[in-house]
Amino acid sequence: MDTNMIKRIETMELYFDTVASALSRNPKLIDDICIAKMLRRLKEYYSSGQWLCDYEADERGEIPHRIKRGVLSQDGLYNLFDEISEVMEENLPSVILYDRYIEMEKLSLSANREGVKNITMKVGSAIMNMDAVKRCSLSSVIADIEKTCGDKMADLRIEKAENSPWDGLDWSGALYMIVRQLKSKGKLASFSIFTDKTDDAIYNVNEARFNSENDRNMYFWLVRNAAHLGKIKP
Repeated sequence: MDTNMIKRIETMELYFDTVASALSRNPKLIDDICIAKMLRRLKEYYSSGQWLCDYEADERGEIPHRIKRGVLSQDGLYNLFDEISEVMEENLPSVILYDRYIEMEKLSLSANREGVKNITMKVGSAIMNMDAVKRCSLSSVIADIEKTCGDKMADLRIEKAENSPWDGLDWSGALYMIVRQLKSKGKLASFSIFTDKTDDAIYNVNEARFNSENDRNMYFWLVRNAAHLGKIKP
């Protein structure tokens, strides 16, 4: 018996039950930081291929019957993620969508798959590199992404520009509006934000960089949606 596999399934089952129970009691619990972390772990488990390996092991009879494993049901996680997506749409935070800019080194197209184009955004500080990094309006960035995608959807990858002291998540307000606009237009397949932050820092509501409750709401909308639509990688 693979003890690591059993421990992993038991952990994921706990996350699965906790999130599903919280959602059934009060949809607003989706805003809870601990629930967001569990969602992130469940999505990583599902999308990494590890869920499929455990599911196939279960089909082969390698998991003892005493182990609770609703998380391995064929539709369990998929339905949970779908329900969470609907809750997020119904409970968008109250934010002010004022004009913003983003300092961007480049927007580039990489490998693509059927129906999706992979778009990489490199964002950073123009103070550090005036030649490479340009200040762009969000409307122009969204228009460029849509033009690059054509009739396909975007798999958006956000990285910090080289030598920039600014982390990708430091642009969370601007990224919130880009992600939300693309999502509302049906142009967003998924997104990834690569960050230098530790896991705890990603979810830290006391960061000094939050200038307002408005910025905090945009930041956590982005983090919560990463649990379903994308990923944030420390």
